[in-house]
Amino acid sequence: MAHTRGTFFRAYALATQLTLQGHDVTLITTSASSRFGLHSRVSAGVTLVESPAILSSSVDLIHAFDSRPTVIIPALGLRKRTRASLVIDWADWWGRGGTIEERPSSGLVRSLVRRPETYFEESFRTRADATTVISRALRDRAVGLGVPRETISTLPSGSDIEWIRPLDRAEARRASRLPEQGPVIGYLGVALHRDQQLLATTVMELVNRRNDLRVLLIGRPGIQLPEHPRIIHTGFVQRDHLPYFLGACDVFLLPLVDSIANRGRWPSKINDYLAAGRPVVASAVGDIADLFQRGRIGVLAGSEVEGLVAACLDLLDNPGLAVEIGKNARTFAETELSWSRISAGFLEAYECALRRRARSA
Repeated sequence: MAHTRGTFFRAYALATQLTLQGHDVTLITTSASSRFGLHSRVSAGVTLVESPAILSSSVDLIHAFDSRPTVIIPALGLRKRTRASLVIDWADWWGRGGTIEERPSSGLVRSLVRRPETYFEESFRTRADATTVISRALRDRAVGLGVPRETISTLPSGSDIEWIRPLDRAEARRASRLPEQGPVIGYLGVALHRDQQLLATTVMELVNRRNDLRVLLIGRPGIQLPEHPRIIHTGFVQRDHLPYFLGACDVFLLPLVDSIANRGRWPSKINDYLAAGRPVVASAVGDIADLFQRGRIGVLAGSEVEGLVAACLDLLDNPGLAVEIGKNARTFAETELSWSRISAGFLEAYECALRRRARSA
């Protein structure tokens, strides 16, 4: 997998949790800077290998995060040489109308990469001894490709509850050099291409409806907005500073268009929102709808601007309710979405893979 991309963080968070439980984990990733040579280091107990090279040591199980060429080809080669069990993870719906259509590239580029993306996404799934998927939509797609349902585990990404904690709002705003007065609605990270217009229109409507309200765009969402004194762009944020920007917010926003890409993925910003202990206003798309039914962690809205705006303003008008829901959100992150709980599901998938491999030997 690519170093520092979303899939890397999913794999790395799982690996650190597994090492805490006594497992020996090596994570192989392409280097973010070096193009030649083998680089190895230990981070939080996990051996990180930054190289396209395949391990020379023996392994019991290989977990391939995604099935792109840089992942699946080395994984299949290592499996053939070591006869280890193979688990393949699926965390994004790329081809067949998925994320590839959301890329801001030209139609010619998309047409050139659409077929190979879809081929590698689909063609190797049945070779796995077990499959982990991030959403129910990807589970159903895997079944449609011939993957036995009983070998599939649906496992979202977890929340880093040690790194991101609920902070005093006034203290977080001082640390972030933000105005201490007035409500702040936050949005974290990048938005898919089709979500950007929904986000931009919602943001503008929010600041137009309340003259004391600010919107904090944390990171680089990729949207084009007119300059406005109450729309704050942080730009790139260092890891150590992120909890303070999150803690400065009263409500978090997660607008999603009802698209194949959004139904198939897990928007990982939800994990950070919940860990920060603030209510979330989100579109009822994909597994997000089910998530909100499992816990009172925010307000579900549609994919229309008015519904999203009304839900945000209602929470701001009811601060006691917002605080209560924020506490529920943090509890949900500590329990249902803790990496210790989710890693248990991955271990069950590994045991399934080992059993199937042993029977076929």
